[in-house]
Amino acid sequence: MDDHNKSELRKRAEELMLRQEQIHTKWDRDNVNALIHDLNVHQIELEIQNQELRESQLRLEKAKQVQESALARFEALFNSAPEGFILIDVSGMVLECNHTTLEMLGCKREDLIRKPFSAFVHIEDQPKFYASYPSFFKSTYPKPIEIRLIHKGSAFKHKDHSFIAELTGCSTLKQDLFKDLYHDNPFILVSIYNINAHKLLERELADAKQAAELANHALLESHDKLEATVAQRTAALKTSNEQLKQQMIEREQAQHRLRLTAGVFENTSEAIIITDAANRVMEVNPAFVRITGYPADEVIGRDPGFMKSHRHTHEFYAEMWKKIWQTGQWQGEIWDRRHNGEIYPKWLTINAVYDERGHLVNCIGIFSDISRLKATEERLEQLAFFDCLTKLPNRAHFQSRLDHALTAANRRQNKVGLIFIDLDHFKHINDSMGHNAGDQLLIEAAKRIQSCVREEDTVARMGGDEFTIILADLTDTAKVMTNVALTILESFTHPIVLEDKKLFIGCSLGMAIYPDDSGNAALLIKHADTAMYRAKESGRNRYSFYTAEMNAQAQSRISLESELRYAIDHKAFELYYQPKVDAHSSEIVGFEALLRWIHPTEGVISPNQFIPIAEESGLIAAIGNQVVEMACQGLQRINRCTPKPLPVAINLSVRQLRQDNLVNYFSQTLANYGIEAEQLELEVTESFLAKPIEKSAALLQALHQLGYKIAIDDFGTGYSSLSYLKNFPIHTLKIDRSFVMEVAHNQESRTIVQAIISMAHALGYDLVAEGVETAAQVNVLQGLGCGIMQGFHYARPAPLHEILEILSLGSTLAIQAASSLKNPKNTPNEFVSE
Repeated sequence: MDDHNKSELRKRAEELMLRQEQIHTKWDRDNVNALIHDLNVHQIELEIQNQELRESQLRLEKAKQVQESALARFEALFNSAPEGFILIDVSGMVLECNHTTLEMLGCKREDLIRKPFSAFVHIEDQPKFYASYPSFFKSTYPKPIEIRLIHKGSAFKHKDHSFIAELTGCSTLKQDLFKDLYHDNPFILVSIYNINAHKLLERELADAKQAAELANHALLESHDKLEATVAQRTAALKTSNEQLKQQMIEREQAQHRLRLTAGVFENTSEAIIITDAANRVMEVNPAFVRITGYPADEVIGRDPGFMKSHRHTHEFYAEMWKKIWQTGQWQGEIWDRRHNGEIYPKWLTINAVYDERGHLVNCIGIFSDISRLKATEERLEQLAFFDCLTKLPNRAHFQSRLDHALTAANRRQNKVGLIFIDLDHFKHINDSMGHNAGDQLLIEAAKRIQSCVREEDTVARMGGDEFTIILADLTDTAKVMTNVALTILESFTHPIVLEDKKLFIGCSLGMAIYPDDSGNAALLIKHADTAMYRAKESGRNRYSFYTAEMNAQAQSRISLESELRYAIDHKAFELYYQPKVDAHSSEIVGFEALLRWIHPTEGVISPNQFIPIAEESGLIAAIGNQVVEMACQGLQRINRCTPKPLPVAINLSVRQLRQDNLVNYFSQTLANYGIEAEQLELEVTESFLAKPIEKSAALLQALHQLGYKIAIDDFGTGYSSLSYLKNFPIHTLKIDRSFVMEVAHNQESRTIVQAIISMAHALGYDLVAEGVETAAQVNVLQGLGCGIMQGFHYARPAPLHEILEILSLGSTLAIQAASSLKNPKNTPNEFVSE
């Protein structure tokens, strides 16, 4: 109780004492009477304070009940109060009352409710009631009024059962608590206090004063004890107040947590579903409705199992619930069905909720839709393990499947077949028709290969135009692999239509068997690749099984490549020169520079051995540049020995011709050595001319404008066509040795050579016949109109110092004078380009 209330209580006690003193004879104002007065006042204070404390405690308890039920709290407040309480409106009509009021007035509830309260006011006090009652609605603290009320008992008609009551209006009552009950009808709470007891108290106080002197001594003795009792009761009340305050704080905190939980439930992006102990849905949140498409009213009360996708087995769900019963939780991926029938994946967490006795109360499921995540995972897996173009497994996925197949083969004691496939001449098509056409060709090739194997076999694309096949779980391995190979080769006999053109393309297959050919995946891959290259070397469009001999050759090839790199770094190459001779005058009119590798232990190595390796390893461009340097150095020395310049022809590989700075490189190199462009003849193959015409023509045109002469080497063996010859600045055609060898005794070869010569004359080209070895060949070629010849009939390729010795004899090379350079039994080793 605060200081203000204590002061007010003291004031009321003083007023009551004053009234008593006015009624009775005044006592002497000595110390004893003052003490008695103080004691009486203190006693009254305690009684009133105790009464107020009880009422305050009661109101606090009732306030707690108000939170649970407004009507229950209202009834409890009225019915349990020691005072009478009524709710009356501005017209004086009774709206509500408590049991105390009914007891005070001696009536039933129906006699009072909705009746004017004035009917219970003593007729003599009714004017006073009507005069004072309106102030209850106007003043915040209206003054109490004392009036007589009638107790309407059974003897009412024979005796006046009235009593004195104090009516107090409480205008501060929050009317919104009763808004729904009385529909905004203004009302006020009036307390009815029966002060007959107070009157009786006044009389008792008078009697007590008479006995005060007798009790004074006893009061003094009990004073200390009374103060202690008051202190104890005050402390207990303070403790009770603190406990009540703490309870109110805890209740407010609990309500805050409930509001926070409700906010999370309503606004989280994850779906929440709550079921009871019988697994019936009790509540779902908005996210559940959004994800599943099911309205809440279609779900509540049902078993969630109706949303199953039927993708999971009965054992799956049994295991899930088993873990929930054992651990109280389960988490994992599960597939369910939406309202529209769509099956979707979700990540679900289920938690069981138990009461204090350990009985299941609820299960709470929280899940999120992981459809996008699954789609992203599938896309990443597709990118990581499958070829984007053909949709076949890529190299990484192939390796994984091969490892799995070998492991399974070990367990089952069977075999695995591995096939490497490389498309023949794919590069020519890709370069000539463009990458789009090449991509379409690879897609069609993948389909054809896949159609030739079983569903459980693996077809993978290793990159470029290389494919692999894993044939697992085999017994009659060689027979099965042979059948597959033949089926694939047969499928490629049918044309592939690209850009309205029918193209025929073959493929070369290399095959190795696990564990016969290798005990591990790496060697098996290597051996299948080796066998595939053997198939290519054997003429392409065929298959080849791996043999131990191939491995030795492959090792030799690797060793040769390593030594070739060393030779490039240490300039271990040398040019041999073979003269071009005018058959009519036997005069040397030029040379072809042919490359030789001077090996420290093997001696001179033929280009036929190392040029293919240089092409495949990308070393050919570096070798070609060294050839240009050595040719320029040789021309410097040849020019010093001859009265007129003699041109030297060098072969250019396709890789060398692809160099972006080729034109600038030639110009700078020749300028460094003081060589004119007309002295360096550039020989290219027909395969280069078959590349994209615009790019090839532009390059050759740029070289031609600088003065270089362009010759087509091995003419007639590639893609000979007048339609492309007219687009290039060609100066010379070299008739291939395969035609020259048979020109003297084979009519067909003679006819072909005659056609080439006639075409060259018509187009204004010079002609050179390669590989001339006999006088008969010379005679036929001369008769057909070819005058410039090159071959062992005149001279074999020789190092520069020997050529310089011949030139020192004069510009005419007689057969007898050059006999030391002849070697008709050997085939010339030339610098072969792609």
